[in-house]
Formats: sequence, C-alpha cells, structure tokens
Amino acid sequence: MLQSRRPASNQHASRCTGTSSSTVPLTTKTDSLFFAIVFTVIRSGFVARCALETDNSADNRFDKICQVIKECRYGIHDICPSEADGNPPLPRFNMPLELGVFLGAKKYGGPAHRSKSCIIFDREPYRFQRFISDIAGQDIHAHGGDTRRLITKLAMWLRMQCRDQKVPGGIAIADEFETFNLFGAPFMRLVCYILAKSPLATTMRSSSST
Repeated sequence: MLQSRRPASNQHASRCTGTSSSTVPLTTKTDSLFFAIVFTVIRSGFVARCALETDNSADNRFDKICQVIKECRYGIHDICPSEADGNPPLPRFNMPLELGVFLGAKKYGGPAHRSKSCIIFDREPYRFQRFISDIAGQDIHAHGGDTRRLITKLAMWLRMQCRDQKVPGGIAIADEFETFNLFGAPFMRLVCYILAKSPLATTMRSSSST
C-alpha cells in the first residue's frame, strides 16, 4: 500500500506489495518486481506499506493486510504471481484476494474509503480473464515481467495521483533503479530504506495530493 508523505494530509496508499499492498509475494521470481515497485513508490514521494512491515506473531497476516488497506488511499496490485506451483500444482490466490479486499473497502467502506484508487498489473494483457474474469471492467496494465516497463507505468500513475511535476518521470526512475539493482537485493533493501528515511524525501509530495 502507499501512504502520502505529506504529514498534514494523513492520506495513505495501499500496496498489497509483496504484500506490498504493492501486492507481490517475496519469491526469487518476483523480488525484482517487488523492489521495483517499492523503489518507484518511494522516489515518487509516497510511503510504501506492506504486511511484512511489522513482526508481531500475535497478529495473523490477513489482519495485517486489512489494517494496511484500511490506512491507505492508494493500492498497487500485481496479480501475475498466480501461476500454479507445488505438487500437486495449485495456483496462488493471495494477490487476487488482497485486491478484492481493497476493492471491497472502496465500495463498502463508507465515505472515508470512497477516494481509494489502485493500479493493477499482470504479466500479459488479458491473461487475468482466465482466472479472475470478474475484474474485466478494471484497467489492467501488462508489464511482461520487465521491471523497466513496470516502473514506467507505475511512475506515470503515481505522478497523476499527486499532480506534482517535481516527481521524477518513469524513465529517470527506471534508470536509477537499474543502476542500484546491479549491486543485488541486499543493496536494494538498503537503498529503499535510506530513501524512505531521507529528509529530502519527506518534501517530495505535493500538497495537491488529497
């Protein structure tokens, strides 16, 4: 999920990332997509939220996800990691489930949640129609498993949400990500942490984002 950095707004964004609610599970196949989403979110001046951000074994994961969605205005959902896996091979429906919770909160959560907005990614155009056709009315963005394409599309969407021309464009953010990503996942975690804590980052969000 995403959260606005502007302290006065108290507006949150949701990413069921990794659980992001950016929703992308942390696996070797999707680590790069997860970090691409988190990096783009932070560089665009938002706060990335995730059910993994707390380490309280007393809370179950679904409750954490619901809490993050409740606190967030924007959602980034990547439903591509739904391929069958294991023995016997069964599909993973965590990401579609989290997307459904977000859409349900927007529809039934009352006035406080009607302004929620989200972007949905999948690997291929129209692939989602084979396993979650009820969202056919949504605008699904295909990234083809390519982090650069994902960053470009996501950055454009985030820029539209905040309406802040000072927010970097997708090409610039993708170039930065590719440079940092050369050093591997541990370094990317450090970069994302530093960016999130940077005093400069707290001024990136425009007051027009409400």
